[in-house]
Amino acid sequence: MVKFATDVTKRMASVGILGDAIRELAAGNLASQVSAPIDPSMETTRLDLNAAVTTLANLIGDISGTAGEIAQTASELHESAGGIAKRTKQQAAALEQTSAALEGITQTVSDSSMRAAEAGNLVRETRSSAEHSGRVVKDAVRAMGEIEASSKEISSIISVIDEIAFQTNLLASMQASRPRAPERRARALPL
Repeated sequence: MVKFATDVTKRMASVGILGDAIRELAAGNLASQVSAPIDPSMETTRLDLNAAVTTLANLIGDISGTAGEIAQTASELHESAGGIAKRTKQQAAALEQTSAALEGITQTVSDSSMRAAEAGNLVRETRSSAEHSGRVVKDAVRAMGEIEASSKEISSIISVIDEIAFQTNLLASMQASRPRAPERRARALPL
């Protein structure tokens, strides 16, 4: 009877030690290890608890590191999106000035300006979403590609407009320097 009571007392003390460690873990203490000797019948449980605490601490450390990397990437995307939006606005302003000079190409320039504005909106939406979710990082990269394509289209259109303006001025100069032929009057032929 005395041996049974001693065994139960050791086991109860071991259960108490393990319970204290579990309560510490539940309170957020990831260093909660059981190093004190306990009843041999519960040694496997002690080792399993210590291994679980170590694994959990490592996992939370990995998650914390990954979250920091995601936050850094989102910040970099935010900065890049601001620069792209600024360049897009500058391109749109240059496009508007050129379209005022050449009324015949206004529709083409207007379409490009709308695409540039849509790309700017997409960048702002992407930046906002990137701050809330790592999933949107792929969308931000896609949006930057569209902005680059739109900027290339705008540059190409501006180049075409400049070429047309140059040729128009050249033709006007050539026409102005040409001597005029005397006017001919139409004669009525007898029937």
